[in-house]
Amino acid sequence: VPRTVGSSAPPASISGTAMGTAAAAAAVAVLAAALLVNGARATMTYSGFSVSQELGSAAGVSAKFSAAVAVGRKAFFAPYNVEAVGVFDVDSSSLSMVDISGQVPVNAGSLRLFRGIAAVGSKVVFPPYNAHAVGVFDVSNNMFSIVSTQGHLDIEKKFAGATVVGDRVIFAPFNSDSIAIFDVSVGQLNLFDISAALTIDEKFVGATSIGNEVYFAPYRSQYIGIFDIEKQTFSLEDISGQGSDDYRFADVVAVSGKVVFCPGNADAVGVFDPADRSFSLVDVSHISGAAMKFGAAAVVGDLVVFAPYTTSRIGIFHTVSNTVSKVDSQVS
Repeated sequence: VPRTVGSSAPPASISGTAMGTAAAAAAVAVLAAALLVNGARATMTYSGFSVSQELGSAAGVSAKFSAAVAVGRKAFFAPYNVEAVGVFDVDSSSLSMVDISGQVPVNAGSLRLFRGIAAVGSKVVFPPYNAHAVGVFDVSNNMFSIVSTQGHLDIEKKFAGATVVGDRVIFAPFNSDSIAIFDVSVGQLNLFDISAALTIDEKFVGATSIGNEVYFAPYRSQYIGIFDIEKQTFSLEDISGQGSDDYRFADVVAVSGKVVFCPGNADAVGVFDPADRSFSLVDVSHISGAAMKFGAAAVVGDLVVFAPYTTSRIGIFHTVSNTVSKVDSQVS
């Protein structure tokens, strides 16, 4: 049975204050990409939005946000090295910053608050990385609240990535030896101990789900992590010897009943089939031989699009043909 570590009753809520009306961050641009698919052909177009005016003292900060999620016609950005939630309005092409300064408990001089993001209804949930609390942002009223992990989970680099099953958000364990399950309906956080199975640091990055099963992408682990949220069981699928063993994958998504892993240091896309528990690799060395090639993945129809991290190319995994193509990103 999971261990309850915190709840949001009563919530420590504050009203969000906009730091500006247009956009945010000196070194950041928001890239809107529309993927147009016609049979086997994929064309990507871009529009960029300057975000250089509204961050104030945080304008020169690197790694401002760690992840994004869409709710309706707005995208929400998870605070990493800034104490603000980013809100990008697609229709007005504007980015506003909701100030959360001093609201998130974190070790002095640490930041790197949240790593990952997920949405359930009107609530956007941020998994704690160095923060000692889960962050919850209500998009209906721009209210931010926290659920503390202090006294229960005080390590840094706790979680990296999240996925949704029903009303619950599951956090991928990075240095934590527990999976976290946040029940949005009651604002309660539970921990599921996996220390009997795996205790290394930097275990997993990213999470996705198919049915009741949650899959975690191996980062420094040599295993795919699989958590059955209904049966409350955790298992490992050994993929040692298949591709790079260090910083292997950077993200994971589910598409057409398969689990697809975004290459980090790995020179291949990883594909796991839950039906027969098989794992295969699809080579991407012709796209890029760089370390930490891609940083995130998104599903568009039957395609998986990989966001460039160190490479200047966008990777596109075609799930029907099991092939990978590229688009030059025009970003250096």
